[in-house]
Amino acid sequence: MSYDIGIGLCTGIKGREVSVGLDSAMLGKLRPGSPWLKSGTSSLIFDSRLCSTNRPLNVGEEVYLSSAAIESKTAATLDLAGTSESVDLRALLRGLNPMPAPAPAAKRAYGSFSGKIRR
Repeated sequence: MSYDIGIGLCTGIKGREVSVGLDSAMLGKLRPGSPWLKSGTSSLIFDSRLCSTNRPLNVGEEVYLSSAAIESKTAATLDLAGTSESVDLRALLRGLNPMPAPAPAAKRAYGSFSGKIRR
């Protein structure tokens, strides 16, 4: 089952390269145990082909990655307060098991309703 993962706001698009500003929750998934830094000090740079095909990619809007795309391609660069390092995007998939849609509930037959009016 393929689903989209929102990771942060797009800060720039240059050719096939997308830059996203990360919050502390996403940073914690990509680099567990990293100290909390002020928002706006970390960004993620990756190939636009990893983005969802269902949601548009625009600067200033939320970026969604396709779970199917990041299962196979994992290369991204994390810029953390001025230092760059390579990260594995599959870390975003850990612990995410989307639940399937619930089965439709059985409806009561029309004849099973009482004719009484509730007050």
